[in-house]
Amino acid sequence: LLLRPRLMERLGANLSHPVTLVTAAAGSGKTTLVADFVRSRKRQFVWYQLDHTDADPFVFLGYVAHGIRQIVPGFGAATLSYLQQSADEMAQQPERAVDVLLNEVLDLVDQPFIFVLDDYHHLGAETAVHTIVDRLLAYLPDVMHLIIVSRDVPPLALARLRTQNALTIIDRNELLFTDEETQELFRTVFDLELTPEQLAEYRERTHGWITALQLVRQVAQRQALGLREGESASTPDLSEILRQSERDIFDYFAEEVFADETENVQQLLLRLSLLERIDSDVCAQLHPKSGCAAALPALVRRNVFMTVAGLSDGRGEEYRLHPLFKDFLRRRLHTEVGQAGVAAEHARYADFFIADEQWEPAMRHLLAAEDFARAARIIAEKGADWIASGAFSLLLTFAEAVPPAVLETEPRALAHRAEIVRLRGEYDAAQSLFRHATTLLHKRGDAEGEADAYHSLATIARRRGDFATAFSYLDRAVELTDESSVVRTRCANTRGLCLLALSQRAEAELEFRAALQSAEEQNDERYARLIAHNLGLPAMGRGDFLEALRWLRRMLKEDDGAPIPQEATAYLNMARCYLFRGELAQCEQNLERAMKRCQLFNLVALSGDVLETYGNLYRERNDAARATEFYDQATRFYEDAGLDLSRSEVQEERAVLHLQNGEMHAARVLMERLVGARAEASDEIGTLTARLTRARAMLAQREVEAATAELKDILAYFHTHGLYYYEAQASLALAEGRHIAGQEVEMMAHLRRALDLAARYDYEYWLKREIARHPALFAWPEVCELLPPDLREQVADATAATAARSIGAQPTDSLATTQAAATAAPPKPAADLTIRMLGPIEIFRDPARPLAADAWT
Repeated sequence: LLLRPRLMERLGANLSHPVTLVTAAAGSGKTTLVADFVRSRKRQFVWYQLDHTDADPFVFLGYVAHGIRQIVPGFGAATLSYLQQSADEMAQQPERAVDVLLNEVLDLVDQPFIFVLDDYHHLGAETAVHTIVDRLLAYLPDVMHLIIVSRDVPPLALARLRTQNALTIIDRNELLFTDEETQELFRTVFDLELTPEQLAEYRERTHGWITALQLVRQVAQRQALGLREGESASTPDLSEILRQSERDIFDYFAEEVFADETENVQQLLLRLSLLERIDSDVCAQLHPKSGCAAALPALVRRNVFMTVAGLSDGRGEEYRLHPLFKDFLRRRLHTEVGQAGVAAEHARYADFFIADEQWEPAMRHLLAAEDFARAARIIAEKGADWIASGAFSLLLTFAEAVPPAVLETEPRALAHRAEIVRLRGEYDAAQSLFRHATTLLHKRGDAEGEADAYHSLATIARRRGDFATAFSYLDRAVELTDESSVVRTRCANTRGLCLLALSQRAEAELEFRAALQSAEEQNDERYARLIAHNLGLPAMGRGDFLEALRWLRRMLKEDDGAPIPQEATAYLNMARCYLFRGELAQCEQNLERAMKRCQLFNLVALSGDVLETYGNLYRERNDAARATEFYDQATRFYEDAGLDLSRSEVQEERAVLHLQNGEMHAARVLMERLVGARAEASDEIGTLTARLTRARAMLAQREVEAATAELKDILAYFHTHGLYYYEAQASLALAEGRHIAGQEVEMMAHLRRALDLAARYDYEYWLKREIARHPALFAWPEVCELLPPDLREQVADATAATAARSIGAQPTDSLATTQAAATAAPPKPAADLTIRMLGPIEIFRDPARPLAADAWT
């Protein structure tokens, strides 16, 4: 209506800060002020008109991304992909999706823009969207300024923003018109000059409330238009009216405006007030005889508390009633037709939206009509779609609005409610609801629904580590379904994950293969990709890295489609496989891709895994300083994610670096602590791998007997469970121990097993590293015969290099060291000289065998 420089300047001055909050009751001019402001600026803006359906984090963030895409083409690919692929994470940690959005803003948005959240109060007090907005405000990029328009002060962390001088609040007192603004309003907009007395009267009676000022003028205009020629206008006595409450003031003038319309328009307005959104096309179908196409624009032109909100989803025009006028019309309709009449109109609207398959408005009208039976039926039929779309809060709101006794008449509706509770991590409550649902579904004879509920119960049991219970539920679910069932496919995948956690890799692989075949037959590409990744895990666990890579690659799309969070894990696991194989360039390339997705989707714990693997990569490149830096970074990420370090590999990998640097004591101490922590946590495999690293440190410290005893148990476990990569390492470590002890027969047996595994699973890179570490172990003729020609050459070269390095040692000290070591160590019949490359150089010689005459030439 009128540009207000006083408030425009305040809004403009805060653009350099993250957020502006405009809060006041309905009819205070909030939206008009902000709309005038953003239109007056050169910055682009996005306007998001909120209602109660936006209380779902999934819906909210989807619309935010879509809005930014209108001004930044291509925006939202990563955000929308994350929303579609990460329903579980969205339910429990919705703020993670905000980080994905923020990363996209940082990557793609160059020019500053304004984002307006209008009618924020419609979200209500209990919604995870507030957490999302808090996260958004905490890390808002400089290019984005947020304006929140709300009737109430929203439940956000505003105190922190105030202390940082990052927040401007414009409240009701500031929105009230000053005398100068009132005078300008009447002069410019209403074409009327107020006398000082009239201005004082308006100030005293309206206190600058813009709606009251508009109403007074609107009534006066209508009276003037209704005068016959020669009649004089009479001004209503406003003194008593303006002393009443704001609602009463509005009702008084609204009655005047309403009464001036024709009977047909009055009835149309009364019934349109029941709609949350007034779509011109919908209105025409609901009220075909009302001439909506002409009536709605005419109401806007005549300022009958109606404005054009923009284009609807159907691309027709969408209109908005003034909130106070909508309340007025609803109360009047209730007075005229009673509760039964209002319910009948809601039921008629519900029938229309059901026929048009617009399920959300249909549900709202069914609930308003108290037709709870049909509402429960729609929840049962469409609940899975709402869950798949991430509309958790919306579905839960609908389910909780239906009386429990009615909801139980549709057991699938109860199961959908339980699934939302499960996705939010409330496992006890979800378990109770699912158990009740299975009983009701069984009575109904709904085998597929009952099986689905049992699968959800199995998922809860797996999350809790109760695998026996999980298997019991999965068995029951399979009994209830046929081979083509989607539920059976999910059961096979879940059973595979349980078996994998129990180290039953062969059995897990069989389940994953069955699940993959079913998913492909059902043309479920997304689920098939996830299962393909899972199929790579047993192969990776047993040390068949080529086979693992074959499956892991299937997780990734060949085209350049939108990335999904699960790709970060796939790229990381591929990087690990390449690292084990010594393909360091491919390892680094996949680590870069993994880290990019971790940053994009804010995967904090997984970022720690990526950084840890970067450390391993630089350790393999013999860059100890860089490796240490990455291990330190990984540790910080794990701590930020609240992850117990003993559950990660970073301490074990750091100990290997200590061994490589010759820091035996540091490695030993680190592994002593880790073995204790993992044993206490009942981490069987983790304890054994830590014991293997500890045994290597013990060997380096010449505690041969103790190390050999420990390695026997470790090797037996790895061999029994088919963990071939670990078995190869343990076999070689035992061979080293036997070599030191002079036990040639036992040494050869363990060496043959290590070399056999290396040949079978292509551990050539690992073998080369081990030859470089202690070539004397491989210099035995019997061992050399087992090696391929290129590795025999490496043994010869490494032996010669060892001899050359030993020649350069200082004579006196080295000789003393050599003599002491020779006395303390067992005989070394395999070679004249052995250099321990893990630490300070220690030279051993068999005293019974004299040096050759040309040994030092």
